[in-house]
Amino acid sequence: MTNMINVRTSHRGMKKIDLDLWTCVADTVGSDLGTTDFDDFTLEQWDLIEAGLISTHRITVYRHVDGRFLVVAERTFSNDYAHKDQYEGEFFAADEDMVVSVRCVGADCGISDDVIEKCVLELPSVEEL
Repeated sequence: MTNMINVRTSHRGMKKIDLDLWTCVADTVGSDLGTTDFDDFTLEQWDLIEAGLISTHRITVYRHVDGRFLVVAERTFSNDYAHKDQYEGEFFAADEDMVVSVRCVGADCGISDDVIEKCVLELPSVEEL
């Protein structure tokens, strides 16, 4: 049985990817608060997130066995009354620059710079690819 997940892309809508073929090479979360470690949040900061006054951010990078890769960015605002997601997801050819791609997709989605840069640091080196 395959291990399928749905990912939302910017121009192709929802796409299923097989995690047996697409490996997660970086997955970073954070927020507008300038930290990427939720364990560092104060109770007051959690209250702001739950009130929908601060968005949470996530960037995930998947690499296909043939070298292609997918960058998905998600920015979420939610509270008891409303929920809003902003997604950007793009497929890239194997010969494209993964670092530049993460920075572009993250910026297009409004992801904070510290989350983008932490994701870049999680990317595998060229030798590991």
